[in-house]
Amino acid sequence: MNLASVRVRNFRNHRDSVVEFGSGINFLIGGNGQGKTSILEAISYFGLTKSFFSASDLTTLRKGAGEFEIEGDLLTGSGTREHILIRFDREAGEKKIGVNRSLLERQNHLIGRFPVVVLSPESGRITAGAPAERRKFLDMVLAQRSRSYLEDLLEYRRVLRQRNRLLLEGKGGRGGVSTETLRPWSESLTRTGARIIDRRRQFVTEFLPAFVRVHGGIAQDHEEVTMEYRTTPTLPDEPGTQALTEMLSMALARTEREERRRGATLVGPHRDDLLLSINGMNAQDHASQGQHKTMILAMKIAEFEYLAGALDEVPVLLLDDLFSELDEARSDRIIRLVSTLGQSVITATTDPFFNGEGVQGDPPRTIIVEDGTCRIRE
Repeated sequence: MNLASVRVRNFRNHRDSVVEFGSGINFLIGGNGQGKTSILEAISYFGLTKSFFSASDLTTLRKGAGEFEIEGDLLTGSGTREHILIRFDREAGEKKIGVNRSLLERQNHLIGRFPVVVLSPESGRITAGAPAERRKFLDMVLAQRSRSYLEDLLEYRRVLRQRNRLLLEGKGGRGGVSTETLRPWSESLTRTGARIIDRRRQFVTEFLPAFVRVHGGIAQDHEEVTMEYRTTPTLPDEPGTQALTEMLSMALARTEREERRRGATLVGPHRDDLLLSINGMNAQDHASQGQHKTMILAMKIAEFEYLAGALDEVPVLLLDDLFSELDEARSDRIIRLVSTLGQSVITATTDPFFNGEGVQGDPPRTIIVEDGTCRIRE
């Protein structure tokens, strides 16, 4: 997939900006606060239906505006042109998404159709932050990869909210919530949760070799990285969802008294973690700042390769503030690597260093972003 152009209206500090992209590397160059990241956010709506940076559409609306629009023209891998229009209305409090002038019945039907891979400063939380950040990484990749996974994830979250509500209400009441009341929610939770765990485990098995290979190419040293999916509670690596469903059911039964006391569900994929290690040590606690940055970049490039191999469309790679704190040699290696992948959009405050050798595809395009306006530098 190639993004030909994007138009943003009343989005962040952009009143009405149009950007035309090249098919290779596209640099968005400008000072802090000029609107570079806003363009990446707008593009991420095409793949994720929301900003990678903010969960609320209201926060991306230009101050004083009543609605924003994001419009994009894309060329698919099969050679067809697609037009996307996303409009958010403040007063109505709703967002509408149209593809080729047909309104989507469900917004999540856009997810995975035009895949994106995003690396931003916030991505560092994946390797250095809490388990929720790593679960979010797993879910974002797999939701773009599989519609059935996305449906299971949405259903699991709905059931979990309801089950937690019952437990919390029971915690505050005299008699508490009965086992009979909890049973249908527990059964649904374990069935759906088992499918999520099984798919996450498969993903780690498929993803790990590419992650190790890409990391070695970037780091160019003897650091060894690995990852492991860890369930809560620890569950054996039994094949298939049936065995996992049974084990989750038994785990729920064992923790039921503690769940009633705490008013929350203590078992399931919402409490799992993706353990990342470097040289045999937990990366979260022992990796240096540079090692964290190299690991997350390797994860994102491996994510790109994973989605490109699994989908009919090659993702657009969105890299925000990639080159800060990188030396010239590493910056040059990364640009050459990124040029082999396809189309990318990269923000930077100044022109990044690269000597031009080994850069594949069309010459990089530079777009100057200043005070919410964009222009191609000739």
